[in-house]
Amino acid sequence: MTVIGGYVSRRFLWNFILMLLGMAAFSLTFELMEEADQVISRADGEALALLRYSALRLPDILSQMVPIAALLAALFTLSILMHHSEIVAIWSGGVSVAGVMRGLLPIGFVLVVLQFSLNDRAVPATIAALHDWGVKTIERGGYTSGIGPTLWLRSGTDIVSVPTDAARERRLTGLQIFRRDEDGMLIEQINAASAERVDDIWILTDVTLQTIEPPIITQVPTLTWDGKIDFEYMEMLSSDLKELPIDQIWALIENEGYGQRPTNLFRTWLHYRIASSLSPLMMILLVVSLTQRFHRTGGFVRLMALTVAIGFGSFIFENTSLALGESGFLPPWAAAWIPTLALACLIGGLVARSEG
Repeated sequence: MTVIGGYVSRRFLWNFILMLLGMAAFSLTFELMEEADQVISRADGEALALLRYSALRLPDILSQMVPIAALLAALFTLSILMHHSEIVAIWSGGVSVAGVMRGLLPIGFVLVVLQFSLNDRAVPATIAALHDWGVKTIERGGYTSGIGPTLWLRSGTDIVSVPTDAARERRLTGLQIFRRDEDGMLIEQINAASAERVDDIWILTDVTLQTIEPPIITQVPTLTWDGKIDFEYMEMLSSDLKELPIDQIWALIENEGYGQRPTNLFRTWLHYRIASSLSPLMMILLVVSLTQRFHRTGGFVRLMALTVAIGFGSFIFENTSLALGESGFLPPWAAAWIPTLALACLIGGLVARSEG
């Protein structure tokens, strides 16, 4: 790293930390104002539970704030350099826009690793802990419409429905089993309050058995069922894809979603998990590429307006593209990578223009 690159990186890193912590604290404060009653009630009135809740929610909040903090920190850092004419001295000293970008690449890649670690490790782990605690978290973006209150599973020719909350906790309660013949025609419906596996057999309790031909309803205390249900994929299928690490998303792809959701949905999120990690780096490069246009006039207001417009426009484009990929209107790779590639082309064009 050059001396200039190290100097700018240190200034940026300090501003980034301040921006990130400030925005995270602001967001978490408002969330606590909304969720405090629920959290304290789940902890039997223990106020320290708010600290635990804050710690568990912090990774998710940070993962959302890192790209925004990178954008604002880069904008603030370069505006200060413009104000003190340091950026003019850097350009005049023969350091090009591409040279400043190269100097910032190490810190940019650190943020890429941070973003991926938060998205793929910290967020799934802490959300799982919140589910285990029984605290309802605020809904976030992503593929939630495909989950719903009921999870549908297949075991041989049988179709099984389980409440999503029970499936997420690896429990079989309130389940319905629709038994079909070889032609797919319904022959029997079983409603059971709960099920417990003993060896390779499920013991259903508090059972209501309804046959189709002849139409007879029978209630029995217990009933055996030889279906096969894997608790591991029950938990994966009942989770928002944002809550799954990349290895579990890959497992869903390899098993074709266990027949529950289209494989392209999981492929979209696999690509998106990687592509979205580049957002902090792209925000830094965007600000640097735009700074060259305004360094002579010191037009900070114009720089800020244009940078924020492009940056937040790219966030909207990214979410829209993801939604199109989830719905199947775009191929998985295109839905995840087109926003990043479009922003990279814009940055490359700006750099080529300034270097030309």
